[in-house]
Amino acid sequence: MDLCELSIVVPCYNEEDNVIPFFLRTRDVLSPLQINYEIIYVDDGSNDSTFSVISNIINENSIIKCIRLSKNFGSHAATMAGISSANGKTVAVLAADLQNPPELLPEMINHWKNGAGIVWALPEIGDKNKNYTSRVFYSLIRSIAIPEYPKQGVDFYLLDRKVVNELKKNADRNIMITGNLFKMGFKQVFIPYKYTDRERGNSKWNISKKIKLAIDMIVSQSYIPIRIMSIFGFTITIISALYALLIMIFTLLGNNQITGWASTIIIVLFLGGVQLTTLGILGEYIWRISDQVKGKPLFIIMEKIGF
Repeated sequence: MDLCELSIVVPCYNEEDNVIPFFLRTRDVLSPLQINYEIIYVDDGSNDSTFSVISNIINENSIIKCIRLSKNFGSHAATMAGISSANGKTVAVLAADLQNPPELLPEMINHWKNGAGIVWALPEIGDKNKNYTSRVFYSLIRSIAIPEYPKQGVDFYLLDRKVVNELKKNADRNIMITGNLFKMGFKQVFIPYKYTDRERGNSKWNISKKIKLAIDMIVSQSYIPIRIMSIFGFTITIISALYALLIMIFTLLGNNQITGWASTIIIVLFLGGVQLTTLGILGEYIWRISDQVKGKPLFIIMEKIGF
């Protein structure tokens, strides 16, 4: 099968107001380049008229394609659905809300032609990093899982076909694509841009999704949480042994002044909290192992049109 020059993957969840403006703006950017490209919208279980809008414009534009998922699987699963069906020598991923400017695509394509395997478009620090939960989210990823991960985060990128082929081999159900890409190597280039606010619609990226994604990233990319619990448990064991030795010495000297229920209860509650925290961390790892072993699909495609 012949490959086109560029595939553009656009995950959509309730983006009925942005589908057409995205297409028109992207078309205006790419038309002067005179390259063969396709736009793949992935309807991630939208409950508005997103799919209907896409279906209507497909009838008039052969470069547009659509994948409709059976339910809302999340942006990273939807992105993988689009990447898996992309037919381009290079694949770009950007949001339908136009906060990622399509005007960067020509520059990103030039970097790819000059040998870059992954081209990242990075929002300027301060633009996308105003929200407190976002700062905490990316700080956790940097400190525990991927130190080189950008402080402001990243969700706009362009991939060479070799990178796409390697990414498709990943069978992780709790996937964070950008984290996996940073771990893959290849020549990577970074382009700064001005992040803009949404013109239409509301963001679907809420705090619960951030927490879920942060846990997925940390658990899948790092052993540090378990290592911390191991070190913490070993430290408490040493302190407990020293404390017991101190009591024995005081008792033998006939000067045992360490009494009281309050200190005992505090120690018991503290150790109980540590044990529950440790079990919770282990549970996160075990649940993901169980989820992976079951072999459930990352996404389910209900319908494909335009292909």
